[in-house]
Amino acid sequence: MPIIQLRQHLAVLVQFDDGWGAAETIRATLAPFRAVA
Repeated sequence: MPIIQLRQHLAVLVQFDDGWGAAETIRATLAPFRAVA
């Protein structure tokens, strides 16, 4: 379910900058999908 909320987190990041921790929430949401180099 968190991946569905990614769009909302990105919108918050664009509109309000990172004052609400949106960037960290996005990183945590995408962490399981990141490739390990």
